[in-house]
Amino acid sequence: MVGDHNWRRAPLSRRVRIFLFGRRERITHLGLHCTVAWWRDQPYLVWIAEARP
Repeated sequence: MVGDHNWRRAPLSRRVRIFLFGRRERITHLGLHCTVAWWRDQPYLVWIAEARP
């Protein structure tokens, strides 16, 4: 997933800005809840958890 790759290679200062100010999108896919933050038209996977039935 591109969002995960972007998050892992971003420096800590950018991660903080993304986490605090990024535009959020919540997605449920294949039994996972994902939160993707968009920063400067780039997706960053901020959070992922297994969906409960």
